[in-house]
Amino acid sequence: MNKLPSLITTFALCTLLAACGTDSSSGGATSADSVATAPTPDVTVAGVSSSKPAFTLRLTDAPVDGVTAVVVSFTRVEVRSVDGAWTTYTLQTPQPIDLLALQGSKTADLLVNMPLDAGEYDEIRLFVDEAPMATYVGLGKAGVAQLEVKDGSSKGIKIKGDFSVSESRPVSLVLDFDLRKSIKIKKKTGEYELKAKLRLVERSGSGHILGTVDYSVLTQAAGCSDDDVDTFNAVYVFEGHNAKLEDIDLSKKKPKGPLSTTNIKYDSVTQSYMYEAAFLPAGDYTLAYTCNSNLDDLENDKDDLRFFGVRNATVVLNNIAFL
Repeated sequence: MNKLPSLITTFALCTLLAACGTDSSSGGATSADSVATAPTPDVTVAGVSSSKPAFTLRLTDAPVDGVTAVVVSFTRVEVRSVDGAWTTYTLQTPQPIDLLALQGSKTADLLVNMPLDAGEYDEIRLFVDEAPMATYVGLGKAGVAQLEVKDGSSKGIKIKGDFSVSESRPVSLVLDFDLRKSIKIKKKTGEYELKAKLRLVERSGSGHILGTVDYSVLTQAAGCSDDDVDTFNAVYVFEGHNAKLEDIDLSKKKPKGPLSTTNIKYDSVTQSYMYEAAFLPAGDYTLAYTCNSNLDDLENDKDDLRFFGVRNATVVLNNIAFL
């Protein structure tokens, strides 16, 4: 029988001005405002005057197994108001961002303090440079491979989501790429394709989850894909208490599965294996650990994915909860 892992979870809530996080690459603490890529290039704005409220757009991601980098080169951003008017922000040079480097509460700036008319908005589009190898995945010793983004330069990556801009305060949004749901390998050709699945989150209206998993669980749990403590271990985050635990299935009109996922990584400062699920709306959640996340087929609802250590949790803004 598989042993249940001991999940000790700290819920620390991010605000607009400050948050906590874990940098698994260095083992040190990092602010949620940390940027893992180069500074934002110059931006040309069409459709709005410079005296309007400030609009900031950052990117983050939920990780994926099997690749070492996911670099997407962005060329412009378009924002649509509910009355159908568009505001266009054109990057003077393409901005390559490694989404895989933006795990946990790390973000990369795409737009910073850009002018935007006060009002109601319902859609954002991200346009991508489709030149050869401008957008690609890293494959470790195997090198790199082109990452196809269908209609990325003509129609863009579309994100539906309502948000408001007021004259009284700046607006800061985070686009959360779920790479586990987004990276697809074409079965016939072996080519990589990005079918982006994103969440739009207002930074001041979200929280995040920090937790640890006992080392003994990662080395002794039965039924794992391998015995390597640094591979295929993930936490799936489902909406609601006592949620039905399901793998990712995007084959239906109403996809099933977790709201978000996050990997478990060793942190040298705390000398423990930690996970971090960031930018979650306030509410109830169910967390479950799996040690064979590599088996999660995006187009199949019959994967042999095993969940352990199920816990209920509630994220309340501006509060810290402990399990």
